[in-house]
Amino acid sequence: MPGTEAIVGIFGEVDRAVQLDPLARLRVSQFLPEYQTPGVRWYDDFLKWLAETRAEPGDFPRWVAETREEPSSGEARLPGPFPNVTEALDTFTENGAEGRERARLTFAIAVAARAFPQVREGGPLREGAVRALGTFADDAEELLELLSDERPSGFGIGQAPGTSYWWNGVVNFFEEKGIDTTGMEPKPCTARLVTVPGIDGPAAALRTEFDTKTLDFETATNFMEPENWRTCRRDFWCCMEREPDPKLGRGQWRYHEIVSSNCDDVRALFRAETRLLFNFMWIPTEGEAQAAVANYELAEQPPRRNDLIQVDEGSLLVSRLDWRPKPVGGANVAGRERLRITTTKRIKFNYPFSSYALALIVCALGWLDTGAQLVACAAKMGTGFTGTPFPGEPATEAMKPRGERAAGSSGGPPGSLIDLCQEGVDIWARALREGAAALELHGGGPEGSAQTQPRSGS
Repeated sequence: MPGTEAIVGIFGEVDRAVQLDPLARLRVSQFLPEYQTPGVRWYDDFLKWLAETRAEPGDFPRWVAETREEPSSGEARLPGPFPNVTEALDTFTENGAEGRERARLTFAIAVAARAFPQVREGGPLREGAVRALGTFADDAEELLELLSDERPSGFGIGQAPGTSYWWNGVVNFFEEKGIDTTGMEPKPCTARLVTVPGIDGPAAALRTEFDTKTLDFETATNFMEPENWRTCRRDFWCCMEREPDPKLGRGQWRYHEIVSSNCDDVRALFRAETRLLFNFMWIPTEGEAQAAVANYELAEQPPRRNDLIQVDEGSLLVSRLDWRPKPVGGANVAGRERLRITTTKRIKFNYPFSSYALALIVCALGWLDTGAQLVACAAKMGTGFTGTPFPGEPATEAMKPRGERAAGSSGGPPGSLIDLCQEGVDIWARALREGAAALELHGGGPEGSAQTQPRSGS
């Protein structure tokens, strides 16, 4: 069983638990602030939607879609096709977890400890959590105590559970115990919500940003090329194939994307297919690049009404924080540079999920982890990586005509992000503004601040 389905199962069972227990909702909302809004739920609606969108009735022999009854009427719900918490933990005990998946599992166990007292107090769930954590932590019992501790001062962290400060303490624990911290930052499931102009109904706009010194700029930008994403996460990206189109501008490429909860099974529980239009740029162009950016949106606008994905757009930005132009005749100082990885994504399905539910679904699927996975994969493979290179163009050259493309025509849909770029919008500044707007509209989340706090010892 893939790790994606296991983690979806954990978060799904948590979602069901908070519908029945207001105290569990309160505790879980420390980690997933969407639950601070009364009535927020997603899992049973998600299962119903998956059943309705299958190509043929009966595609899922293990379950059928039925109308979910309210808790007061007997708890009749959809059987869960994803594993329950015990099965999910057993999956990781058998297969282990590395890189970004290790961070997602650690965070999911911390969330489950707030929804299910058995994780904290003892019994099969606690034993399963210890076994899963024990695949990478010799002090699994101590780690579970840290993840379950509800005291703000637990393990010397000094901040309430679920905050970035708290996650910094978890990463510090990994370092002190000699556990590989590759892919542990940023904290999983960090989401901010904005509205999307021109979109009927809510879409989830999500953003993550973190700094790293674990890899060099060139290696990081290579992993911005979407064809390389499968290298990082083959269980989720089943296909990300470039489709050349001579009508597109320089730096623009079209990709065929298939995402799934299990790429090894064509009958996977979640599977969505679309085509995305990317544009890639280097910024600036004097001396050497200071930043690289990839922006994307649906290639077909507007999407058809029955398309599963109605909105899928965002950006991936890698910028040098300590960048200085090379002196004439000089060379860069040896050593790893400090990079900032910023990821934004906006998503909407053809089902009336609330924006909060969308954020929780994307959290469970790990759909916004591209930046963190990029760092984890690049750090693991290093300079020996031989995948598809970053196809970016200098900002002054990107979007210019090539092939049969007519001057002044972007090749994208009218009024699209690509057209805006053609008219001279600074992509880098736009990506940063988009992130800032997301934080402003969401009010900074439960921590009351959009800024990432420094981790002790870093």
